[in-house]
Parts: sequence; structure tokens; C-alpha cells
Amino acid sequence: MNFATKPSFTTTLIAIVLASWLPNAGAQPVVDKPDAGEAMPVVGASLLKIVNADAAKGVKRVVLTSCNVLFGFESSADAKTQAGFGQPTAGRVDSKVSTSYTLQGLTPVMQQDIATKACADAVKAFADAGLEVVTLEQLMATAQWKKLLGYGRATPFEWSRAGSKYNLYTPENYKLMEINDYASMSDIFSAIGNASAADGGPTRVEAEMLKQLDASSARVNILVDFAKQSSSNTSGFFSRMAGSDTAKVSSKVQLSVSGHVAFYPLDMLKCWDTVCYTSEAQKMPKFALKEPLLSSRAVILETKDIKTSGKKVDEGLANVFGALVAIAGKSGGSSYSSDVWGVVVDPAVYEIAVRENTRALVLAVAQFTKK
Repeated sequence: MNFATKPSFTTTLIAIVLASWLPNAGAQPVVDKPDAGEAMPVVGASLLKIVNADAAKGVKRVVLTSCNVLFGFESSADAKTQAGFGQPTAGRVDSKVSTSYTLQGLTPVMQQDIATKACADAVKAFADAGLEVVTLEQLMATAQWKKLLGYGRATPFEWSRAGSKYNLYTPENYKLMEINDYASMSDIFSAIGNASAADGGPTRVEAEMLKQLDASSARVNILVDFAKQSSSNTSGFFSRMAGSDTAKVSSKVQLSVSGHVAFYPLDMLKCWDTVCYTSEAQKMPKFALKEPLLSSRAVILETKDIKTSGKKVDEGLANVFGALVAIAGKSGGSSYSSDVWGVVVDPAVYEIAVRENTRALVLAVAQFTKK
């Protein structure tokens, strides 16, 4: 936790001179340390947000047309004090605090491998739930899949959301085709839905492929986080009017998995004569976790202070200047404190946690295909 209140002038000046030469003032991050005996995760229907579930009934054969795994590698949050409307600012020293976590111990090669395996686990989970599945070899043998990949976006690439940064991976032999807005990630990319190309676009190409394979489309999204943070900052007109004399960032380090699975049932294809499209995405059955699944495994090996000495000195000097401004009775005096932590994970345990939670989600969703 990183915490600050509006300090007095003299206390601020003394404290920030000393702080420029000291290690992080923030407390060690809260790390979940589960017991050694881990239970396999189970996802019940009550944990899912569900849309158009009835449309999934009767799906018997599926092909994985989209699978995206997003690995969080940086999480940050900040908070600040501020004067309320009409409150005097001369001589005021406002504080800003920030906390940042960076994932360590997981290489790009490892992330690609985990993504490929997790998506293969999703296919196996469909099969274990009683669905017939199209193999990767059968999918790659279709001319339409090669065309469909032409609309996709190569991975990995970086994406940011709500103070966190992620590396997005697809399995080998896949590209990013889409991430449905039901997963709150519609701003990443969407190839499905653009029908302006000479071949009718991806909706037509995908429909032709599904007809040839006699299968419904399955689309899986997995998002992996390793830290969650909350800020004392408040939004809204009245909160800004009232101001705040407290700045606090609360954090917890633990691996968690969010997920979203959707189907495009074969019987939902929109056809005119011999031409078909997958153009009714709003009617797709969709299933998303209401809350992330928290891993019971000891994924985190350690957390360590990785804030550089240079940054500590720079902050100290800037804070001295801000305090002097306030002591002189001017507006704009400020102090700043930041914590920067490295979170080291065990790659093998991390992989197990991601894969078993992916499987648990897919098994739960597959039950909705049964009449």
C-alpha cells in the first residue's frame, strides 16, 4: 500500500530530503500464499454472466476459430490529494502516490507456449464434455481458414486497459480474429464483421468454412492478471468539489484468470441461395466469468523493490522544490512518492494455473450445449 496525507510544510521539507536517499517507503505488497494442497478449479453456472444460452443448445460439433490469451505484465495505479472548490491553495502541499508492479520470470517464448497449450486444453475440454471437435489439422486443411487468417492480426502485441498492460498471444497457426465486446475488449481488434472484400469478407469466408466442416464456431478469450490495485481517487462532480486530503493505493498480488467463451452455432448461419454469412453476432450465445478465478497455487516466488536509485533521488529533489514553493506561500507545492515492485513468478506453476482455469471455464460453458 502506498499512502499519503497532506503534510505540514516543515515536516514535508525534512521528510522529502531524507526520503530521496531511502528505499521505498511503501509497505511490502500483500501476496496471497495458499497452502500446498491445491484443489482443481471448478466453475459453476452461478459464476457466469450468460447471454443467449438457449442458442447453444444442440451444438454438437465445434471448431476453435479464435483463441486469445492475454498475459498481464505491468499493473499501476496512483492517487492524489487536491483542494476542494473554493479552498485556499496558497501554501498547500498536495501529495501524489503511485504503485507499479512488473511481472518477472516469464519470457515471450514461455508465454507463446502457454497460450498454445491453453487453447489446446480448451479444445480437449470441449471433447471431454461430449462435443465432437474439429482437429487443428482438419481446420488448416481448408482453403477458407487460409483466407480467414489473411484478415487477422499477427500476434503477439501489447494492449493496455485500466492501468494494466498485457501481451496478447494466439496459438501457433492462428491470428487474432476478434475479441467480442461482451468481454469488454472490443477496442483491440475485429476482423469478423467486415464484409467489404471481394470474396465477401470474413463473415462469408467463415460461414463457408463452418458449412464445409459441419461445425459451429467456438471462440475463447483468456485474460491473466497477477496484481490488482485500487485507488482512493474518486470521480464525479461532487467528489471533485469536495477535494481530498488523503491519497492511497491498495494492492494485492495474486494470479487470477478472467475468461469469455462464445459460440456461433451452425444453425445460425444467414444464407441466401448458396451464399452464407456469420452476420448475427448479437444472437450468439456468450458466457463470461462474473469475477476472475483466483488461483490457489503458489505462483508468486517473491516481490522485490526495483525502483532505481536515480529515480529516488529525482523524486527527492522535485519534492524539495515543491515544498519550497509551498513554504513561500505560493500555489502548486507538491510531493510525490512512488513504489516500483518486481513480481517474480514460478513459470511452471504459472502455466499450470492458467491452463487448469482455462479448462475449468470451458468445461462449464460446454454444459450449456446439452439439451
